[in-house]
Amino acid sequence: MKNFKQILEEVNYTLSLFMLFDTILTTAIIFLSFYLALSLFNISWSWALLPSLGYLIWGVWKEMKKNKLRIVEDSYDFLSEKLRTAKDYLYSKNPFVEDLQEEISKEIKKVQTGEFFDQKKTTIKTGVIIGLCILIVVLAPYHFVLFDFNKAVSDLVQKREPVDKEAGIAKPEYQLVSVEDDWYGEFNLGELGEEEMLIQLIESNYKLTSDVVQDPEKKDFQDIYPESVTVSRAGAYKANIEKENQEIVKNYFKEIAK
Repeated sequence: MKNFKQILEEVNYTLSLFMLFDTILTTAIIFLSFYLALSLFNISWSWALLPSLGYLIWGVWKEMKKNKLRIVEDSYDFLSEKLRTAKDYLYSKNPFVEDLQEEISKEIKKVQTGEFFDQKKTTIKTGVIIGLCILIVVLAPYHFVLFDFNKAVSDLVQKREPVDKEAGIAKPEYQLVSVEDDWYGEFNLGELGEEEMLIQLIESNYKLTSDVVQDPEKKDFQDIYPESVTVSRAGAYKANIEKENQEIVKNYFKEIAK
């Protein structure tokens, strides 16, 4: 019974793997198709995930519900109804059931799992995926757009703002109010004290004005001369300049003297 249970699990696992692979290929085609279509309308590619994930979930659920043993029986007549019968009485201790399981264990070796893998269908889907990828890569540098959907939506929103009364939303109304009285009140002078105060306002800039020019203050200057003036012997400074650089220094000082 243990060996027969492993046979059933292996059949179920192998067919489920083939079905899952086919579902993934179809999901990839759906994603790339929507990706290409959305790029032509300048819409974010993330929207392509919705139909792709939706199909992936639905496809996996649909394939997992299929009876894998029935698929094997339909392909091999000598196993017709034997696999399902043996599975229904898997835990039954009956000599007839044990003989049936032993017979299936021998006949199952004739089953070739490659027959359940549709190579032609897989090749076509793979070619479609490669074609869509090449098309997307070729069009990507040119930013080819048939219709800019985002710009159309943005223009539509701008036209509807602000919404007028005809759209059902009233605009805020503004009313001008005339004021007869003076807002600043009566004109008067504030008393800051009894002493006279002169205030001069000067702008903070660098312009000169003759209105603020004042007379210079008079100051007494004393004539102070030194008691003695001495002159030391003149000397010349001779720098140790290499011969190859002396001509350069000479020309430099000539240019300065001009």
